[in-house]
Amino acid sequence: MATLPLTGPAAAPLDILTICKADHWVDDVLPRFATLVDAACSGTVRRHLRLVTDPAAPPETEGRMVGTLLERGWHTVVCRPFDDPLPGRRLLAFDALRAGLLGEFGLREGLYLDPDTDVVADLQGIQRIAPEADLLWVANPLVLAPVHADLERHGFGLPAGTGGPVLMEPGFFYLRRDLDREFAAACARFPEVNDFVPGSTYWNIVMRSLGAKAVRLPDEFNRTFWDIPAAVTGARSVHFTGQWKHLQPFLEYDRPGRSIAIRPEPVIRRRPPAARRPAALAVVALFRDNASYLPHAFSRFEAWERAGLPIRYFFLENDSTDDTAGLLASFMQGRRGRLESRRLAIRYRHGTGSEHHDRIMPLARMRSFIVGEAMAGAPAADDEWTLLLDSDIFFPDDILERMFAARARDPRPESIGMLTCYTQQLFDAARIPGIAAPCPLLPGRAIADHYVDTFAFQDADHRHHHPSCAFARCRRCRAGATAPHPLPLIPADRPIVDVAAAFGGLALVPTALLRDPRIRWTTYGCGHDQTQVLAEHVVFCDRLRTITGTRVVVLQDVDCVYRN
Repeated sequence: MATLPLTGPAAAPLDILTICKADHWVDDVLPRFATLVDAACSGTVRRHLRLVTDPAAPPETEGRMVGTLLERGWHTVVCRPFDDPLPGRRLLAFDALRAGLLGEFGLREGLYLDPDTDVVADLQGIQRIAPEADLLWVANPLVLAPVHADLERHGFGLPAGTGGPVLMEPGFFYLRRDLDREFAAACARFPEVNDFVPGSTYWNIVMRSLGAKAVRLPDEFNRTFWDIPAAVTGARSVHFTGQWKHLQPFLEYDRPGRSIAIRPEPVIRRRPPAARRPAALAVVALFRDNASYLPHAFSRFEAWERAGLPIRYFFLENDSTDDTAGLLASFMQGRRGRLESRRLAIRYRHGTGSEHHDRIMPLARMRSFIVGEAMAGAPAADDEWTLLLDSDIFFPDDILERMFAARARDPRPESIGMLTCYTQQLFDAARIPGIAAPCPLLPGRAIADHYVDTFAFQDADHRHHHPSCAFARCRRCRAGATAPHPLPLIPADRPIVDVAAAFGGLALVPTALLRDPRIRWTTYGCGHDQTQVLAEHVVFCDRLRTITGTRVVVLQDVDCVYRN
């Protein structure tokens, strides 16, 4: 992007504004932010802080905190309790605060930065760019498909020939007047927007509504650090977001080399001596219309990479109408493996009641194809495991350790050919009143010990229990039942359950077993209309057990995996 001309007084002071909650960030994040601002920026720099406090906190605690901040060189500290004008949308309320900061500090103009931003080069001069503009903004390099969809739906799409969608990064912008009225008007006029990053939607609406009064800054002023290390190396400031926030204290900016380096020792958490996991991993997954889910999966993969686990990725995307393909392509840059995108002649359906040939068979073929691609480049060593992952599966970053610890407790761990978890279905609490329990991984969702993948499950005697659970611990299947379940149930105190077939959306198989091309997915059914077919995982598990002589197990104690 061309450099914008600098006009106006050369020695104008630079006022930098930020917002922070009165929590551990005051001691963990703000000192780093202030030190880097002072070290990088020349001339007169004044730092202004809007401190958001807890209304229940004692006044003396607030006073001590403000005194400490002023001693640390903050020019202004405005301390106010949090008043949520947008109940239930806390993050959006914080976005709204930014629009009125100039009035809070009695300023005519200023540069807003999120406090989790590292200033690594001089920002002086930004206040002299495009003096007629009310808002100077930088582009957000992240692909935020829900925001693009909101803007298009509300008539804020880009005109043809502009080179693709560009979003504003609401964590870095220069204000020459308060925009709180514009922000409030956008919220009132367009109340229905995504819950993913609603603040970004509204800031982008405000920016586009300003027309020529909103001017884009060169990308060098700020970049968002996600999966774009090549882009951030030339930036004057770097905004850390999402899963990268906890890495911020362990990053160093090499000014001569203009690069960001991770100091490995504090980042790589040493595993406890008893923990076990794969020595290497191949991740195999199918995705379609999963743009909102992928950041969760990526965060887990990246955590494993930072911990030193070698990973190869094999993804097959098909027929997505959102930015799933773009997110996957961005993630795969610089990583080992393969991404394949396809357009299918048959548009299979999602959801309950779609257990028919036209859905299951394409899935079986795609699973077999992408596993074949992974095996074609499989390493010679036999210590790699393959993770078979479905979309919309939520799991903690220590899931591999948990699964391998459970495997180690089995009397014959070497005989297990497929490890699956007790994957639970997520519900709205209102759907299962009286038996719902909060989901520890996803606030706002509920669980009832219901095993999600009853369609792919056969117990050790090859009996289907679908659509009910085969497990006695499931509260949902037993609640309100008019008659006892007709088949024997698996006791809740059995940690490792041998089965004929299972999947659950997340499974581990030794890569060496999958090199046999006979161990793949397919299905079959009865009747000409093919409306009821056998789950492709039933065939896969049958082939795995009979060809290799190994076992398929459900780890009933590993119940921290959820399907949305």
